[in-house]
Amino acid sequence: MAITPLLSHLSLVPLGRNTSKCSFFYQVKKYFLKSEDNSNPELLKTPYHAAGGYLSVQDAPFISQLAEVFLEAGRHLGYGVVDINGRNQTGFSVPQGTIRNGSRCSVAKAFLLPVRERPNLSVSMNSRVTRIGFDHRESTPRARSVFFVKDNKKHLVKSRKEIVLSAGTIGSPQILMLSGVGPKEHLKGLGIKMVKDLPVGDNLQLILALAIRVVELARSGKAPASGTVNPTTLMLTVSAAARGMIDPTSVTADLTIPLA
Repeated sequence: MAITPLLSHLSLVPLGRNTSKCSFFYQVKKYFLKSEDNSNPELLKTPYHAAGGYLSVQDAPFISQLAEVFLEAGRHLGYGVVDINGRNQTGFSVPQGTIRNGSRCSVAKAFLLPVRERPNLSVSMNSRVTRIGFDHRESTPRARSVFFVKDNKKHLVKSRKEIVLSAGTIGSPQILMLSGVGPKEHLKGLGIKMVKDLPVGDNLQLILALAIRVVELARSGKAPASGTVNPTTLMLTVSAAARGMIDPTSVTADLTIPLA
């Protein structure tokens, strides 16, 4: 199973220090690093970032002077300035973004455009995967097909090699359970025929994040002309597990601050 490579928005670091419980993190970490092309030389010195991949990750081209004020406020409260994709994620940060030449470097731009002419690549737009089909002729069931719906019609694609499931944190376990891979009692309650009894989705954890977008106004108190406003985003991330939060949420606030 693959994880969608949005490096600046997905946490790579396992919660807790017991590495025996984080084996999956270490299995997929190399693929995150292989995907990333980070331009920050200081972050490249850490084991959580790399350069040379398809996905461009950069610092924001403009950082407001107010950013340092927020970071200093965090220090005053006892928080450090952290890399939100680093080992310690509790603190204040001016986050990086998936940026290339000043514009967003989407997954499509990073991974699909460079290989769009390959004869062995087909992309089906506006399609929704409903489940994965398994071959039970072997001792261990193997994923062999994908069922999906497009234009209100059901389709089936068979695989000769491997199937990569990359539907996000919520979508991937949902598709697995709809395919019969998941907690036995849960599948039974929904009338889904079980393929494999596994704790799919059991360790889902979210991180509480407060994003503050700051827009500086001119001395007159009026916003500058269109296209000249420079927003800065800062992040305060708190480990939900560390704080014991059961239902963490993400909140975005917009602040408009006139300059003196």
